Amino acid sequence: MRLLGTVAGDLALQHLPYGGIYLIGGMARAVTPHAGPMGFAGTFRRKGRFSALMAEFRVSTVIDDFAALTGCASFLARTE
Repeated sequence: MRLLGTVAGDLALQHLPYGGIYLIGGMARAVTPHAGPMGFAGTFRRKGRFSALMAEFRVSTVIDDFAALTGCASFLARTE
């Protein structure tokens, strides 16, 4: 989890995802309960002088297995 936090934090600094970061898939759902105790947030935000900026990026886990299909169906319904 610390490695995931470090890599996700590095990518966040590169892309500045002010809309949030979404972890998706079965693996993300499986490891999310362990993120806090295993130090994900700490390593995600520990970026030296950019630590204050890192607090602005919300990290969420998508737990809906059909989120992608629901989004596609919604898009197709609007384009008809």
